[in-house]
Amino acid sequence: MDLTTHQTHEFTGDTVICNLDPKRAAKMIGEELFSKTVRRKLNYEYSASNYMVYCVVKDIDLRDYGFGKWNTFHSEHLDLNEAFAQMYEQNDFSRPSFAITTPTLLTEARGDCPEDCQIVEFLTVANYSYFKQLWESDRKAYRQKKQGILDSILDVVEKHYVPNFRKHMVFHVTGSPTTNERFCWCPNGNSYGSSLTPRNMGVDRLNHETSLNNFYFCNASSGYPGFAPTFWTGALLYQRLSGDAILG
Repeated sequence: MDLTTHQTHEFTGDTVICNLDPKRAAKMIGEELFSKTVRRKLNYEYSASNYMVYCVVKDIDLRDYGFGKWNTFHSEHLDLNEAFAQMYEQNDFSRPSFAITTPTLLTEARGDCPEDCQIVEFLTVANYSYFKQLWESDRKAYRQKKQGILDSILDVVEKHYVPNFRKHMVFHVTGSPTTNERFCWCPNGNSYGSSLTPRNMGVDRLNHETSLNNFYFCNASSGYPGFAPTFWTGALLYQRLSGDAILG
């Protein structure tokens, strides 16, 4: 359905590849149509969700501050388990641990980014249930929490990496677990599909097979998350369907 015009369109094909979340797709189609084996594999937990910020800075070169074609990880804790628990379980971001990436420094392609600007992204873990409750009960508190996390991150950035970072920041947009759910259709705002726990791993992990004729999954939860595994998962399915051997 087109969400702007409310018109529906029907598409047909000899083969259907579904890149939606498999569990969500199965519920839309009707879980009872899948075999017991597939339904058992669809009973997975989701990975943790996240909080992210996309920023644009102007009249500054982040390479002068040690950034480049790599990611930077900062933690205010020596114990990463403690850092995770503080942010994810206690919703306390006063001492944030987060990743920093600079997309405009990863490639020579500028896209729509002006020559005198650069993009920087901050990413950390966040609890879906907590943000969902805020979103539904108190939008003001929800926005204040997002702003508070941003301020905590920027305080660290200005202290350890780029003094006066805020003065160069000409645009920013924040996203929470509920943002992931609304805009990316990620159930529970998950970051990487199913949680990579022992129960969800191994030979019994969901793959592209669905038990429906000519219908295949191709998603992090039916493969593995991350850039390289995403390519690998898609290539495996292509190879299976086409007979064209492209993987060594």
